[in-house]
Amino acid sequence: MRRSLLAALVCLLCLGSGCSDAAPPIDTTPPALDFADMEPRVRTVLSALHERVRAEPQSAHAWAELGYALDAHAMLVEAESSLERAVALDPERFKPAYLFAFLGDLNGRDADELVRRFERAAELRGDYAPLFLREGDAMNRAGRYDRARASYGRALEIDPKYGKAHTGLGGLLNVLGEPEAAISHLEQARAQAPDDRPTLAALAQAYGLVGRMDDAQEASERMRATEGSALPHNDPLRAQVLALGVSSSAAFQRARRAMQAGDLAAAVPDLEIVAEAQPQDPDVPVRLAFVLLKLGRTARGVEELEKALKLDADHSEAHALMAQVEVERGALDAALERFARAYRGTPLDSDSHRAWGVALAQQSRHDEAAGQFKMAIEQSPKDPEPRYLMALSLELAGRVPEAIRAYEEAVRVLPAHPLAQRLGPLRAK
Repeated sequence: MRRSLLAALVCLLCLGSGCSDAAPPIDTTPPALDFADMEPRVRTVLSALHERVRAEPQSAHAWAELGYALDAHAMLVEAESSLERAVALDPERFKPAYLFAFLGDLNGRDADELVRRFERAAELRGDYAPLFLREGDAMNRAGRYDRARASYGRALEIDPKYGKAHTGLGGLLNVLGEPEAAISHLEQARAQAPDDRPTLAALAQAYGLVGRMDDAQEASERMRATEGSALPHNDPLRAQVLALGVSSSAAFQRARRAMQAGDLAAAVPDLEIVAEAQPQDPDVPVRLAFVLLKLGRTARGVEELEKALKLDADHSEAHALMAQVEVERGALDAALERFARAYRGTPLDSDSHRAWGVALAQQSRHDEAAGQFKMAIEQSPKDPEPRYLMALSLELAGRVPEAIRAYEEAVRVLPAHPLAQRLGPLRAK
């Protein structure tokens, strides 16, 4: 009893005088934001969330929502500050703790601080593979190789098929002088995404280190022919944050990712946001028109192309896309005139050269058509269609030896194409 009374007295004295062990008060002052230069959509979202933390300064949820929205609009320092308050107010929530660690890495916090943050997030949820991937990347950049290796390893324990973690660990193993082990991980990553540039770069290095020079050269050449990363992070929590962006730049990035993933329909709403925010940029309606035409929404696509040509009467890509529509509609003379206007000596995309060739072929201008199909092949060498069309045009132009060679090359790309059957009779002539 006397010991309990003494403890209570000590506690009261601490509360009265302020003990050195007491936690410092949480700063709930909202971050200063300059709303003046924001796009209207962004201003509306952020000002509402900003006012909410003013009204509810002790709400961890309000601070977290503000942090996520700031992050989605690339205001990373302010986002990190907001998430720091969210974590302080409610230390048991995983999502803000994880993203607080991740933003710390993006904002260049020191390695010891990042370790502390990632460890705390892992205590809350130890089965989220992207957390350990992000920690591995951060520790790798900081030169904490043992910890990076352990983090990548933990990510792969959770998800053995996690391509990003295989690439990260493979690159690290190159640095640690273990290229054979690196190759094992990197080849698993490449099997998931053959054109992932970071994987190819690390794989070329690993092959070189073990003396597999032909393989190293092949990977290096493939790397130079690709752009960016094709392996997904598979990070649903980060994806949720990025989906909150309502700025034109955030919308464009989402649209670009959707297009790269082949989900053209998902790109349309975001491209419309970009168009609303940038009404004077002719490239924006052209991008939107490209997607709409691919989706078969021709009338709407033509409307967007007309908008672009009002802004820039000489927009090459707009004319090329409009010419493709005219070919489909049978307006061949108009299409050919427009293709010539679009070309200007610089190759167009493969679809445009192919459509140009089709228009010429329909007018029995087979020599010229073959030239356009050849340019389409140069733009898309893996596409068998322009190869077969060039072979057919050469055949119809009476250029039999060239046609045979073109058919042979086309058959090597796709043997089962309907036009492949023309090769045998042509050889027999």
